[in-house]
Amino acid sequence: LEVHPRTLVETIETIARADGSAGWCVMIGATTGVLAASLPEPCAREIYGSDPQVVTGGVAAPHGRATVADGGYRVSGRWPFASGCHHSDWLVGGTAVPPAPDGRPRPPRLMFFAAEQVRILDTWHVSGLRGTGSCDIEVHEVFVPEGRSVELGRRARIERGRRRHRPVGGL
Repeated sequence: LEVHPRTLVETIETIARADGSAGWCVMIGATTGVLAASLPEPCAREIYGSDPQVVTGGVAAPHGRATVADGGYRVSGRWPFASGCHHSDWLVGGTAVPPAPDGRPRPPRLMFFAAEQVRILDTWHVSGLRGTGSCDIEVHEVFVPEGRSVELGRRARIERGRRRHRPVGGL
């Protein structure tokens, strides 16, 4: 709820002292939640604005591949270690994007998938941090509208504590 970063870290630390897996999942949800500031406002409201308890998670590593489609991308990929995937409403996957029409490379993008678009693969058989549920996730030819993707390394539309408009879903 837009707390100071120190408060967020201290909260995660307190939860992790009681349960390391819970602390890890809170951290994943909080850090992916920060992406709301980088999405176009209508898409941020779609993902984060309808339910104040929405949970997001996923993997930033660009293991996915996209092709450009009318209004967005067609994405396929498999991402290992998607912590919190079992209880996330939305999942992100880092995705390589084809070069621009002029041949210049484009940075990877984080693509947002509704949980029902993602297949969770039962790959997390560990003893430590078992509760993180860090299974692999996979999509095949899923359409992602342009507005539901974030270019890695690009500045957020809400910068340095200055709001350009009302907050989205308390974020």
